[in-house]
Amino acid sequence: MKDLLISKNKNQTRILLALFILIILTCSLESKTFYSLINRKSKLTNENPENITSSIAATNANNQSLSLFSTQNWGIFSKLFFGPNNTIWGVYEKTGELYSAIWPVRDLFKVQYLVGTEYWNSYRLLFFNPKSGELYAVDKEKNEMYKGTPPNNMNDIWKNRAIKVGVNTWKDFKQLLFGHDGFYMYGITEKEGKLLAGPIPDKQGNWVSKCKVLANSGWNEFIHVSINTNGKVICVTSRGEVLVRNPPENYTINWVDDAVNVDTKVEYSKAKFFLVKDDGKDVYIVK
Repeated sequence: MKDLLISKNKNQTRILLALFILIILTCSLESKTFYSLINRKSKLTNENPENITSSIAATNANNQSLSLFSTQNWGIFSKLFFGPNNTIWGVYEKTGELYSAIWPVRDLFKVQYLVGTEYWNSYRLLFFNPKSGELYAVDKEKNEMYKGTPPNNMNDIWKNRAIKVGVNTWKDFKQLLFGHDGFYMYGITEKEGKLLAGPIPDKQGNWVSKCKVLANSGWNEFIHVSINTNGKVICVTSRGEVLVRNPPENYTINWVDDAVNVDTKVEYSKAKFFLVKDDGKDVYIVK
């Protein structure tokens, strides 16, 4: 009888331990996951390159689903963005280190992917020119813009060789990004929400003075803004709508009215990162 009680207690202990592990894993998936958006009926169409099968969200009427991509804590990055040559880049929020790897990668936070140390948190904006492959950065302190080929190892001190471009005070911009062909740069102002388009910044002149106003207001209200390799602008609204359309030609055009709503999910507006891969067939979010 004593042996039977001991065996029963051991079984109960195993069950409780298994339940505890299950709870821990569930919490981990909720807080540290990287999801992919698979949309089979709209312009954001394709299967994920990693053949993801573990769905973590129900498919809606448009046959779109969120699928688990990685449980590595992608939230540790203050910035996360795709770059040229099928790469992904991230700035570690705690130390300002820069990491880069060939996509797809399940865990970017590894020493072999470290390409820059310490100072990358000093930049407010980081983005690539898709044509030249150059990395552009706007620093937080002086709001000056710099450009240069991206670093490829931790001993490559990018800030020592980067070239200062433009004489603007870039502090007025919430976001800066290049068009798909790399010939034009777009800027969204922080306060007014204007959308501007202008030539590639250089050492001479004021970039804003060379710009065309494409919208007078409203663009600062978008949670995420991207441009895919087909030149389509992809915007996420505060309601989680994903709107797709060509860039507006001038400020008389109401871009939102004629944009295509390819999907709506509250997860998109709450996502820390909303990453558009290439032509938009693959979109990734980090909760």
